[in-house]
Amino acid sequence: MRLSLTLLAMISLAACNGQMNSPQGEPEPQGQQGFEGDTGPHSPAQPQGVPTATRPQRLQDSLGAQHAQNVQGLVSSTDGTVYTIPGSGGMFGGGYLQLQSSNQHFELDVTCGYGFATDNEAFFFANSPVVTTGTVQTTVAIDGRALLAFNDLNYNSGGQDRAFADTWYQGQWPWHGVFTANEGGTLTRWDITMTRTADGNCLAFVYTNGGGSGTIVHP
Repeated sequence: MRLSLTLLAMISLAACNGQMNSPQGEPEPQGQQGFEGDTGPHSPAQPQGVPTATRPQRLQDSLGAQHAQNVQGLVSSTDGTVYTIPGSGGMFGGGYLQLQSSNQHFELDVTCGYGFATDNEAFFFANSPVVTTGTVQTTVAIDGRALLAFNDLNYNSGGQDRAFADTWYQGQWPWHGVFTANEGGTLTRWDITMTRTADGNCLAFVYTNGGGSGTIVHP
């Protein structure tokens, strides 16, 4: 009887030890979940809050307005005008082109056979008593000749500040010259090309900045 109990106890102990040593013991800790792979080489998304490089609307508007103003300034001169100056037939045998300043204080005169057949002059003339020595500075730039500068234009003094000073104030057709005048900071500029036609008349191709009207005088 004692032996039986001993065997029974041994069998029970073996059974317990089998359960403890069996693979169904404590579960092994689960391995950490593997990291997901990095995102493939897709183009990075642009930040939604940052727009593409555009100027602010106000800046665009101001730049546009400034550009328009600049363009207008570049086209401040008049379109070219062609004048036909009679070279004969008048009281004095020809005529001249009278180019006025915008305020009519002075003018630039270009002659064609005026007084004699080969007369070919260009000079300034003061029309108003407000023009006194030192109030209007002029320059005369004829292609191929020295630049001339004057500061003596004066009312009641006749033709002054003449071109072609080195050839007795007579030019030779064709010629090109630029005439400028500064009256208290107001600039007037005439760009003139003069030719003579086969019939004895003259053609004046004139571009004007800041000037007034042009008139053919043929008394």
